[in-house]
Amino acid sequence: MNRRAGLAFGVLVLVVFASLSAHAEEEPVERVNVDRVAVDLPGAATMAVAVPVAEHIAVGGTVCAVRGAPWAQISPDGGLQIDRARFFPGWLEVRVGRRGCASTVDRRLYVARGRLSAAAEPTATVLVEASLLEVTAPDLEGYDVVLVDRGVVRQTGRCLGRRTCSAELRPEWLPAWLRNGRELRAMLWPSAVPLQVGAPLPALHDGVAWLDPSAFEVRAVRYEFLRPVLTARELDGHSERTLLPLALPEALAAVRCRNARCALTPEGLEVFAVDAASLTVQVRLELRPEANRVIAGRAVSRESTELAVVRCVMRLPEDVPLLGGVQAHGYAVALSRDCLPAEAGDLEVRTFPPTTAWIRGEARSKDRAFRVFEIVFEKVPERVTHLELTMRRAGPSGATLAAARVPVAQDFQPVGVRLDVGELGTADFLPRNRVAKVHLAYADPRWTRDIKVVDRPGFYAVQQAGRALTGAPAATGSVPLRLAYAPAKMGKLLRRNDPIAVFDTVARYPVRTLNVPVPLAGRKARKLPDGRSSPEQPPVVRVFCREADRDVEIPPGRTASISFDARFGCRLVIDRHVIPAAAGEQRLRVRAPGLNEVITVSGRAEAIELAIATDNREEFDVVHVSVAHEYTGAHYDFSPRQSLGAEASWHIVLGDRSFRASVGTAMPTGLFRFGSDSSRGAVAFSAGGLARFHWLYKEGREFPIGLDFGILGTGLSSDPQLSVVTGLGFSVPVLNANTNLQASFNLHAWFEYSPTRTSGNTAFLFGPSFAVGKFSTNL
Repeated sequence: MNRRAGLAFGVLVLVVFASLSAHAEEEPVERVNVDRVAVDLPGAATMAVAVPVAEHIAVGGTVCAVRGAPWAQISPDGGLQIDRARFFPGWLEVRVGRRGCASTVDRRLYVARGRLSAAAEPTATVLVEASLLEVTAPDLEGYDVVLVDRGVVRQTGRCLGRRTCSAELRPEWLPAWLRNGRELRAMLWPSAVPLQVGAPLPALHDGVAWLDPSAFEVRAVRYEFLRPVLTARELDGHSERTLLPLALPEALAAVRCRNARCALTPEGLEVFAVDAASLTVQVRLELRPEANRVIAGRAVSRESTELAVVRCVMRLPEDVPLLGGVQAHGYAVALSRDCLPAEAGDLEVRTFPPTTAWIRGEARSKDRAFRVFEIVFEKVPERVTHLELTMRRAGPSGATLAAARVPVAQDFQPVGVRLDVGELGTADFLPRNRVAKVHLAYADPRWTRDIKVVDRPGFYAVQQAGRALTGAPAATGSVPLRLAYAPAKMGKLLRRNDPIAVFDTVARYPVRTLNVPVPLAGRKARKLPDGRSSPEQPPVVRVFCREADRDVEIPPGRTASISFDARFGCRLVIDRHVIPAAAGEQRLRVRAPGLNEVITVSGRAEAIELAIATDNREEFDVVHVSVAHEYTGAHYDFSPRQSLGAEASWHIVLGDRSFRASVGTAMPTGLFRFGSDSSRGAVAFSAGGLARFHWLYKEGREFPIGLDFGILGTGLSSDPQLSVVTGLGFSVPVLNANTNLQASFNLHAWFEYSPTRTSGNTAFLFGPSFAVGKFSTNL
């Protein structure tokens, strides 16, 4: 019996072992030894929770809704039922209530296949120069390395093999990690629960209890430097304080200096109080316990460096400041020859406040002790009083050769700009046709000597050594003045007078033609108050009429007569070549029969001719032509803005006859006869016809006194007689003057001959008459 019992027990052991082996081969890692998981989802510390897979998951309440995967269903008892045949690891969106579904919370539940335990004995090493984190442990299969900042995932890394994991680090994380390691932590996280960068860590539950997140943290972290912590090899002997860069200042525990004093700062190692008699400064750095320096495969916690003290002499041009805010600003410094025997390309420039600067080249210098280097600043900083200038050797070492403080000026912009256009006065624009003298006023008088106006091609040109400007002929729009900074002391150092900076004024000035009205009728030469003579100015506008195949010029300001037949050959001529270029454009108002226009003209070779319309005109009609400058608006500079009337006028009479003969009626009403005693006395009612001859004024008006010839019937009411009269008559039109229906009052002095009287045939008649009707012709 004992033998049989022993044999049966052995067979049972083999069966059980075979069964366990078969399951182990089927699920070597993913096997979970629980069929039921109990987790309190409503009481979870985070919204995201991860649990191992089981056939049933109790959630500490009632599942009211679940979505995310078809393999999870709500079980009859209010938990989750997992279908293992369809299961695939993933997230579930679960709505759960502690006491029914009246009050619920939302949770994200990750059901994982794999172990959720922490790795054993992990250690981490930070390779500072490579910004790389390496984690090692006896068995890393099934884990990922994760960087977590205040519970939020910042970086993830994969494990290579079973003993090493690595993750890239951002350079800015290292100082924060050393200052406060609790903010940024390295963790070995189970690969069964994937993480997302930027998302919080989920709470882990291993099927029995909540897992402490700190159990996954890699606590032993070391920092390794493969290159020197202090890379500098030279020290600026001129600066009171020199800041030397360190690879990671937070990794240092202490620093000691010989022949100088030094202190650790967040930016690096600050060295000051350098012994004036020492040529070197020895620096000893001591690393923190968790950091080490690897030298030839051996880790050490101390580093010793000897810095050479570099002392060079740099001279600046005296009282030559930089101009704040100016771009492409040049400058020059003199550096002692013994400290830099190499070429200018071996130099570089550093400034504080930082600005881009470079060495343009080396200037010619006869000085055997100093070399002159030209520097260009991309833009001089604004709102600073000084610029720290450091000359360094180019290359990785970056040894400082010399340093100096360069003054920076801010008051170099002119406080006043005045443009004078000769005797015309001050202008607020740049004339294209005149020379304008420019006057710059500065708060500091030294800028008057060092800053001059220079050309701006396409807009204006400088004359008289920068004291006058002339706008370009085709320039338009507004433009600032371009000023050049050329201090004499800088020119002496560079051995040339080129400007070291060019900048623009804040104010902008329009570029246009200066328009000044010219005398339209011309002007004769005259004496000026200063004894000089003004030049003769020919007329700009003239009027011509064509008579007998020749042009006759009509004098301005007077009444001129032309023959009536020449009335169609009159024209107004504008001689544009007479207009000087310095006068600009002339805006003229032309008034003539049928014409009332504003014409803009300027100096040209060709003339402008305008015909004067004389249609439907009668003989001796007067044609008025006038030309005036159009002062309204803002066309003319330095001139009144209201109309001043015509400046050139012509009055043309369409007729040049001197006499007029007319025939009309005569009705004397009070004639008195002086003759023989028998015919003397008042003459009774008379009437007849009268021919008259008058001399004409230039305008065609008749002279009041004319020569009369007529035949009258006298004494028609009592003793009719026929009389022939001749003499003088004075005529005053009262109605319809100069027409066929003219009515006039006349006064006569006639000699009478009456062939019908028997005695006293001749007599002298004197008295008034009234005449109606008139038929005349000009002679």
